Amino acid sequence: MKAKICRSERLRIAKRGLKQHSLKVKRRKKVHVVPRAYFSNISMYEKEKLKPYRIKCPVDFTIETGLEKSIVFLSRVRNFNGQNYSHVYLDLNGIKKIDIVCIVMLLSVVNHLSSRNISVVGNHSGESISDNIFCKSGFLSHMTKISGGKFTSSDEHSLIVKIGTDKANPDLIGKTNAKAVKILTGREFHYKKLNSMVGEMAGNTMEFAYSHNKHYLYCYNYTGGDEITFVFSDVGYGIIDTLRKNVGHIINDTITFKDKLAVLNGAFDKKYGSKTEEVNRNQGLPLIKSVNNEGLVKNLRVLTNGVYLDFDDNEKSQILSNRYSGTIYVWKVSKSILEEYLS
Repeated sequence: MKAKICRSERLRIAKRGLKQHSLKVKRRKKVHVVPRAYFSNISMYEKEKLKPYRIKCPVDFTIETGLEKSIVFLSRVRNFNGQNYSHVYLDLNGIKKIDIVCIVMLLSVVNHLSSRNISVVGNHSGESISDNIFCKSGFLSHMTKISGGKFTSSDEHSLIVKIGTDKANPDLIGKTNAKAVKILTGREFHYKKLNSMVGEMAGNTMEFAYSHNKHYLYCYNYTGGDEITFVFSDVGYGIIDTLRKNVGHIINDTITFKDKLAVLNGAFDKKYGSKTEEVNRNQGLPLIKSVNNEGLVKNLRVLTNGVYLDFDDNEKSQILSNRYSGTIYVWKVSKSILEEYLS
């Protein structure tokens, strides 16, 4: 006679199978959908207990006026561990204010969860102002409909590019920038300083991000006028945490915790060397700051490890109550900057 297995034992076996599958996926560095076979031994009653992890987006989903609450929301999404829930459900209803920066950050976090084999779904009616912005930003072109198929991209003036390789891919960065500057000038040309700045951001991501699923998102967004907004995002360790790993003997822990803003400023001013006391071989951060200082881009800001640094207005820089792991840059390029560059 075949022995019966209690429900708790069947659930434990299923979870063990899911864990083994996740480990295999990480080794292959590929993203797969979790096979439903792992849950075949769970009764319908037990399946119903695995409800979605529902997270509501804040009403003000912008970095200008809703930064703290936006970081709390994004951190909750990113830190989801999959226990006792079937998937993540993003409740986007009720958004009154939203910007391209938070849209790109959300997409970065969703991609991060996908790399961990975690399903993410959300509501999208296509009727509200926020839904319209999601469509125009290109966010939905990276998503899949529940019924199957892809959303179509509706606006060539907004482009989000995902790069997920072990290389920075300067050719794609250059082509993306060339398309952006054409919107303002009518000419598609290579803006070399912008290409170099973004190339350094991408290089840092490829060198210091997690060993698996390295990727970053790069975006330009034009909503009218004579300026274009650019956003660069990754979900790696972040600048400050990377410094603590690589030059911890130089940065005193007390200073790091009490004045992370000063540490971040110092990184962009090239104040820290390597573990071997050599000159810092990574020229990226000082180069990024110099492009802004030379007026070749404007309004450069960076958010990383709970610190928000505004390069043009130090009074807007702040240490946040909640930390955002990873790094996100945002800046603008105006028509007048491009015309001066071409003259």
